[in-house]
Amino acid sequence: AVSNPKFELWRLLHFEDVRDWLSGDELDKRLSVFGGGRKHVDFSKYRDGIPAAIERAKALDASQMGRWPENPGTRVYKIVEQVWE
Repeated sequence: AVSNPKFELWRLLHFEDVRDWLSGDELDKRLSVFGGGRKHVDFSKYRDGIPAAIERAKALDASQMGRWPENPGTRVYKIVEQVWE
């Protein structure tokens, strides 16, 4: 599952809606507000936000049939939907 600009976008979507183009550095700064480091991730902080992250990611993925998601965009939700209940 591809994320653009990077995987941390999927993590940020657990906490807030993202609509604008992001650089990798901007994404890291926004994620750091929620205590999201790149090396030490407390996954318990993300659990409650999974349904919202799925919906936000779907909203970003306007061309779900395209090869790559737009920036910002992630298709991690396609995997998570398969295992989340």
